[in-house]
Amino acid sequence: MAKVGVSRATGHSGGRMMIKCEHPQHKTKPKYICKESDGCSERKNPGVQDEWMENGDVSLYDDTRAGVLMVFFRELKAADAGTYRCGVNVSHYTESFTELQLDVEDDFSMIIIICVCVSLLLIGGFTLTVCKLRHMRRGRTSTSNKRTKNIISSCADSRRDSLTDPGSAQINSHDELPTIPSDELLYASVSFQKHEESLSEASVTVSKNELYSDYATVSRRMRLN
Repeated sequence: MAKVGVSRATGHSGGRMMIKCEHPQHKTKPKYICKESDGCSERKNPGVQDEWMENGDVSLYDDTRAGVLMVFFRELKAADAGTYRCGVNVSHYTESFTELQLDVEDDFSMIIIICVCVSLLLIGGFTLTVCKLRHMRRGRTSTSNKRTKNIISSCADSRRDSLTDPGSAQINSHDELPTIPSDELLYASVSFQKHEESLSEASVTVSKNELYSDYATVSRRMRLN
């Protein structure tokens, strides 16, 4: 049994990992992997070549074209850490292998990073919400103040107009008042003289809207109040 090389790999607990054990000088020879720290009591090999096969908690692929045994850990555990032997059976009596040191680290740093990222997202979301609420409140306050200013300005304009032209209101209100009868001319007396050509008795007809008479002239005398 001959050791032809030493390599090292590091993985994280709960993660996946691919290990390649290269034997280019023995491409078609059957290959295996075992945990040397356990005395290689259990050898894992694909059993077939050029196909993926599952063996326990790993998947194996013996690539005869490249002379490589690929070992895929689907989920690393702390117990997977240790020294491995990636071997190839050269003959019934001879083996060749590469020593592999596999380290599995607990991913406390990743948990911390995730926690920090989540905390930052929460803080950012809270800050954004507060800023949005403040902006909405300022918008409502600005709208309310603008409406109040418009109302005050309108009232001031109306008051300014009434002070600038006070006579307009008086004239308008005066126009709507009823006519005082005493403002018109009143006649104290009316004298009638008969027209010479009239053949009938003289008559005077007074109606609401007109005055008709058979007399030739009507003399008016004004009465002053």
